[in-house]
Amino acid sequence: MKYLYFLDKPDAPIYWDIPQYKENPEPEEVFAIYVQFSSIDYSKYPNLEYVLCPCTNISHIQPVPQNVKVFNLDNKEMLFKLARSTAEWCVRQMLNLLSYNREELTNKAIGFIGYGRIAQQVSRMLEGFKVDIYYYDPDINYPEFYCYMGNLIRCGTMDVVFARSDIVSLNLTSDESTKNIINSNLLNTEGKCRYLINSSRGNVLDIDAVISALSSHKLKGFATDVTDGYTEGQLHSLGHIHVFDRQTQSSNIIVTDHIAGKGHESRMNTDEYVLSQFLEEMNNGTKTK
Repeated sequence: MKYLYFLDKPDAPIYWDIPQYKENPEPEEVFAIYVQFSSIDYSKYPNLEYVLCPCTNISHIQPVPQNVKVFNLDNKEMLFKLARSTAEWCVRQMLNLLSYNREELTNKAIGFIGYGRIAQQVSRMLEGFKVDIYYYDPDINYPEFYCYMGNLIRCGTMDVVFARSDIVSLNLTSDESTKNIINSNLLNTEGKCRYLINSSRGNVLDIDAVISALSSHKLKGFATDVTDGYTEGQLHSLGHIHVFDRQTQSSNIIVTDHIAGKGHESRMNTDEYVLSQFLEEMNNGTKTK
């Protein structure tokens, strides 16, 4: 008998209805593995055929053997509808940082470095605030998922985004080309940018340059969901310049532990999507709800 093994526990209760599910199968019985954030030692599972991973970035399960099929969140249009947690995190931090300085989000200029799915979701959520949106993304000429109904301007360089925006949100892919792409030159650009929000990986920005900009008050606030690659000394420096306002119950520096995309509803939706794709194949093309 072949079984589906849950290396990580999914948020969706759908797995109880999967006939191929077994809680602790023997390694040779495993033909499919569900995984969220763990890595996989493929040598332990000689009969593995499928990997179910409700993530967009699957680098943590690489390299996948050639004979193993992966079900992941590769349908961007569906993902735009199902997963909004990271976008909500971005909007929440905009409001939190502005609240610390007793500012309002309405009529602000918002900049995006990277204008893919998440940035476009944020834009949709911001419509009621009547913001102007500036974005830089060399791969996107026109929004793929949602066209902001207000003032939407594509910029030719990142400098222009920083110069024109009150808040800049980093929503770009992390790779060698984007490592430390947000540096002191950008942060010292003459213009409006006073708040920086990062929901990408930690290595897309030079954290020492951010610390310097905060210390000199070039930046009024900074929020990040990741600290990968940051040293204890750099985190201590962030803590040293962190200020908390008891009246507004807010801070000028917000660091969360990679939780932006882990909203329960979004996790439920993406779990069910990946598991349903797997079940559809198991049922020879019969759609399983």
